[in-house]
Formats: sequence, structure tokens, C-alpha cells
Amino acid sequence: MELSHCKPVLQRFLIGLAFWMSSLLLLSGACTATATDMHSGTVAQARKIFVDSLGTDHGADEMRSSMIRRLQKTRDFEVVSDRKNADAILRGTGRIWVTGHITINPRTHVSRPTFGGFLSVEVVGKNGETLWSYMVTPDQVFWNGITDDLAEQIVKRMVVAFNESQPNPPSAPVQTQGHLQGAGATFPAPLYESWFESFEEGNPNLRISYEPVGSAEGLQRLKEGKVDFGASDMPLSDMAMGEFSHGLIQIPTVLGAVAIITNVGGHHNSLNFTPEILSGIYLRKIRKWNDPEIRKVNRDGALPDGDIVVVHRSDGSGTSFAFTDYLSKISPEWKESVGAGLDVKWPMGVAAERNEGVAAAVERTPFDRIR
Repeated sequence: MELSHCKPVLQRFLIGLAFWMSSLLLLSGACTATATDMHSGTVAQARKIFVDSLGTDHGADEMRSSMIRRLQKTRDFEVVSDRKNADAILRGTGRIWVTGHITINPRTHVSRPTFGGFLSVEVVGKNGETLWSYMVTPDQVFWNGITDDLAEQIVKRMVVAFNESQPNPPSAPVQTQGHLQGAGATFPAPLYESWFESFEEGNPNLRISYEPVGSAEGLQRLKEGKVDFGASDMPLSDMAMGEFSHGLIQIPTVLGAVAIITNVGGHHNSLNFTPEILSGIYLRKIRKWNDPEIRKVNRDGALPDGDIVVVHRSDGSGTSFAFTDYLSKISPEWKESVGAGLDVKWPMGVAAERNEGVAAAVERTPFDRIR
């Protein structure tokens, strides 16, 4: 996991460290058209098409002829010469105009005109209902390409609309039932429970259960085949995934924050800490709340002359990995002596199981500090 570098002075709830932590589930096993598409009915009703006039403006007849040729080449439509035999009428307006000139050879001053234009059509059913309509503008600027370009765009759009509007054959309802079991990180557990509960409301025959036993225990159960999926706040390397007898897929699911919380006799609701102070506390170089380094960045009030008691997880934890990975990034000494992992050899502190156990230990221990 890549963690953002903290600012020189961090402010967070009580003690001010916050950095991002993500959770993962591990499972085994140039524009050619400007247009407004206005569907009213279904173009699937229009098998036999009569192509009506596109008006009398410059280029209209050429666009009509080009559309007829292209429609005749498709397998979706049949162009008929008598509107009485048609399922639908294709009609609209097409127009081409000169927009300027481009000099081809500066020496001879020979130039060619450039053109703009549009083609707007609608497909009208036998009852006069508009089944489909579209308007396109060209990406060609010369006369010998612009009419074909507009006609081609319209026919392509008609074919797509026709195929998308074909009714799908009814499929027999699938009655699926089963039970998926998962285990792992405690951090995302409340969100997972909410997700699974919502899923089960729409799928009453399927049940998903999750035990927040910690990342290490969840991965172990997954490795032993005791659960169908696991969750961890520590992404697995390719080598670690290779230790599982069955293939795994890692899916990022949750982004959250790991915070340092304190219980300093109820007198200090917010404290500032630098990365150096944090690593110093966990390396047991800073032991008192009124240490000069802490007082240097907290000048608003007196700090108690009390010991800092660190509380950490006793079980393998993704939160432990996220925090020790952070300490390894800000402190070469921590990286060399302790390192990062789900379960490290903490230099000091009181151990408690799971997040709720750590929080309870902090609550009953004044002048302590917790990760």
C-alpha cells in the first residue's frame, strides 16, 4: 500500500494522524456527428423503408441517393419504391453550403471550396408516429466526400438503433440458492454487513455471512478452505497469493482512514504530532506526554507529566500493517528494527484483540495512546 506523506504537523481526532487505508476482498476460485437521438416507438417496426424527399436544398438529392444505396446493402432494411408497401417512411432535410476556400497550390493560386452541412431525418410509422430521428454534421470538408459521409452516418445509426430495439427472447427465471462465508479484517466489517444485508433483501435464497476475526485469521481460514472469501487491509504480493492451493482474485473494496486516538485525562481534545514524534513514541524514545518535542508543537496548554502507554493489536491485523508500513516510510530505524506486517514484534505496549478491544483498552487507561 502506498501511503501519502504527512504534513509536518498533523491534526486528527485527539492525536492528529490520519492516512489512507484500503481493504480488499480476496475471492477464491475528430467528431463525426453532433446529434440528438429522439426515440419514440421502436425502429424495429421498420423493415421495409420508403426513402422520401430530403428537400430541395443544395446536396439533398445526392444524400438521398447515397442513403438508398447504403440501405440496400444492409441486411436489416429493404428499400421499397412505393410508399404503400412500406412499414415506415424515412424523411427529413439535407443541406450543403460553402464555408470557405482552401488554397491548394500557392504558386498558381488554385483553391478549392470547403463545405458545411447537415442531414436530419426521421423514421415515421404507418400510424404517423415517429419511431426514430437523428441529425448529423459532417467531418468531411470537400464536396466529393461530404454527401456520402452524412448518408453513411445516418444509415449506421439506423442499423444500431434497429438492432438495439429487437425484443429479447424471454428467459426462464433462475432460482439460485446458497451460502457464502467470509472472514477477515475488522475495519470494513460494518460496511460489508450493510452490503450483504441489502443484497439478501433482493436475493432471499442467497446468504452471505462475514466474521470480523482480523486479517491474518481471515487469510488463514481462506488458505485452509474454511471460507469462500477473505478480507484484508494488506494487499497480497504475487508470491503470497501463490501460497494458496486455489486461485485468488483481489478486489479493492473500501477506502478509509487509520487514526491515532488518545486518552489524556480528558484535558486535551486535540494534539499535534509530527512524524518524528510518532516514530519516537513507538520506538520508546519519547515516553512522557510533556516531552519537549511534544510541547514544542502543542503550546496551547500544559501537558501532564504522565507516561505514554501504547495499546496495539494482539492479533494479526491489516490496521497494524497500514500503520507499521507508514512508520517504515517515515523512520529508517523503525523499518530496520521492526518493519511492516500484519503481526510485528512491537517494541512496547499493551496488546488487545480486534479494533473494539483496542478502543476499550484506551478508554480504561488514562494517559495512554493508541493506534
